Amino acid sequence: RGKDSVGAWALLDKCGIDFTPYYLMQAYGGLPSEHRHLDRIERLTGKKIHRYTHPGFWDLVRKRVFSAPGHDLPAKLLSYEIGDVEIEIARFENGWDDWQVANGCRKSDSHNRMMVISRFEKTGWLNPRKVVYPVADLRYDELELLIEESGIPLPHEYRSIVRSTDDLVNAWLTGDADDRAALEKWFPAIPTCQFRHAI
Repeated sequence: RGKDSVGAWALLDKCGIDFTPYYLMQAYGGLPSEHRHLDRIERLTGKKIHRYTHPGFWDLVRKRVFSAPGHDLPAKLLSYEIGDVEIEIARFENGWDDWQVANGCRKSDSHNRMMVISRFEKTGWLNPRKVVYPVADLRYDELELLIEESGIPLPHEYRSIVRSTDDLVNAWLTGDADDRAALEKWFPAIPTCQFRHAI
C-alpha cells in the first residue's frame, strides 16, 4: 500500500508485465483499514491481492511486545519468513516452477536498503528470494508521476504522517477505532503509545 509498492505496481503495468500482487498484514486477520484500502485497489484494477499476515507480527506476539501482565500467549504461534509466503503463492496457488519477485523499495529510502539493492545489482540480481527492485533508482518526482498516472490511491496515513504504516505505533496512532480494537486484541498495552505521544 505504500508509495514505492504502488510505484512498482504502476511500472510493471506500464511495461506490460503481468504479476500477482500480495500484501503482508500488520496483525492476524488484518486491520479493517488495510482491507478497505486493498478492496478499493482490487475494484479499481481488477487484480486480486493475496493477503497474508506479516511474519514479523508473530515475532512481536512471541516476544510479548506491548503485552500486559498476565496476558496469555495464543496456543499456536506461527513461524515463517516472507520467502515462504512467496513460495505459497507461486508454487502452491499458481503452480509456477519459476518466478521473480518485484519489490517496491528505493535506494533512497534508507542506507540499509541502498546497501542490499546495490549488492544484488552487482551479482546480476542473484539472491535466494529472486528479488528485483524495479523502482530502486526512481526520483521522488518520477515516483509521484507513476502513481498519479496509475490512478491507485495511497492509504489515508499519508495525509497525517506522509508514509504508509509499517509498524505498530504508527498503525495505532493513525488508525480509527476499529483498527485500534484489532491491534489491542493482540497487544493489550499498546494504548500507552497514545499516552506517550500526548506527553
